[in-house]
Amino acid sequence: MKNYLFLFFFGFSLHSISAQMNYPTPPDVAPRLFYIQRTGSPNTVVYDANIGADGLFQKDNPIHVYWLKYSENGRMQDLNYLQRNFAYGVKCSTSGSWNEYFFHIVSYAQRSFRLKKDAHGRPVVSLTMNGKEAYMKRVFVEIEPTLYGLRPVVHYVEIFGVDARTGAPTYEKFVP
Repeated sequence: MKNYLFLFFFGFSLHSISAQMNYPTPPDVAPRLFYIQRTGSPNTVVYDANIGADGLFQKDNPIHVYWLKYSENGRMQDLNYLQRNFAYGVKCSTSGSWNEYFFHIVSYAQRSFRLKKDAHGRPVVSLTMNGKEAYMKRVFVEIEPTLYGLRPVVHYVEIFGVDARTGAPTYEKFVP
């Protein structure tokens, strides 16, 4: 019986891994900062830089956050009130440096990020990964849904990025 339970849970975990690898990848367009995907749905939360005609981040709203609803042919949809204020939205503040902002995702204020432009003028999200500066590219959240979708249990978070100096891929996994 114990072996059957092991095989059941092992098979379930392989399903989660393979599902993540089969999720659609949002296009890598100029204002794209990063995106978040999670267990159980191909729909993706996208974070793009809001850049004005002057080439600067928009002061009142430097990051545009929205859904790409892949379950509905990739339709774009803004976050609703609860998603914006309790899950995927961002809280931004100026960093003190010209045209840079600090921010965090509202559901996890323990981790701070920096919105800036890289040496080539492309908008990036900078963070420290493995003791080095990196640019975040995507995030995957392994969750266990709960009744009515309220307060799902987060098993772990994976962050994928590139080393800011070398461009080499970098990765971090943690339990919030």
